[in-house]
Amino acid sequence: MRRSNLLRLLSALIVASLAVLATPTTRAADYTDLWWIPAESAWGVNGVHTDNFMLLTFFIYGQDHKPR
Repeated sequence: MRRSNLLRLLSALIVASLAVLATPTTRAADYTDLWWIPAESAWGVNGVHTDNFMLLTFFIYGQDHKPR
């Protein structure tokens, strides 16, 4: 490959990379969190949210503070 062709290729790659990096991206709301009601501290929900998937795990404790 000739030097001028290599410089054109590298220049094109740099311009393309900068264009991709400069493109604004929008992100959806992320609902990853831990939910509970302080007045009802024996249970709660742990949620993990990705692009189009949400995993919820419930935790419940008895009056002896052991998981059920």
